[in-house]
Amino acid sequence: MSVNEFAIFDGHNDTLLSLHAPARGGGRDFFVESERGHIDLPRARRGGFGGGFFAVFVPNEEQMKRSDTQSSDKDLIITKDGYEVRMAPSVELPYAQHVAIAMSARLFRLEAASEGQVKVVRTADELHDCLQNDVLAAILHFEGAEAIDTNFDALEVFYQAGLRSLGIVWSRSNAFGYGVPFKYPTSPDTGPGLTDAGKELVRACNR
Repeated sequence: MSVNEFAIFDGHNDTLLSLHAPARGGGRDFFVESERGHIDLPRARRGGFGGGFFAVFVPNEEQMKRSDTQSSDKDLIITKDGYEVRMAPSVELPYAQHVAIAMSARLFRLEAASEGQVKVVRTADELHDCLQNDVLAAILHFEGAEAIDTNFDALEVFYQAGLRSLGIVWSRSNAFGYGVPFKYPTSPDTGPGLTDAGKELVRACNR
């Protein structure tokens, strides 16, 4: 990489969901260029993609069957000034853990099959080394804490496995916080925020 070049680092991508969900292209080979999904290794190399936050998102079972994991048209409500979307239903802990484990495993299998071209990074030094040595750096990120129990046992396990970034809520509510619906116009100051368990989760993550 020349002095005038720099690697692109992505703050969020849905590659794991694309590989996992059949309707979104599940079964495609990450190491073979494809027109499905946004990221595969050949396109990443050509585009100067150095790595990013690889999100684990748990769709509900209906969403998993659709090519788009957002809400369906029947959930869209047109208002006088704009629109809003009915809040997505919560998912149960066992289902969420099942999906989160499966999607995390996909990332670890990609790393193992990459022959050193992809690394799940767990420290800032590992990230720096990947960017310096043209290794695609993957940070395991959870988009929503549905797979975490309120005793935080799962948090410990997922952290040891490689989880380094956690978004507590998506647009639906869970045990740790109240989701912010898709709505326009609106304000970022929406809903009551974190639950008591959510505040404990923040403290647990910051230990």
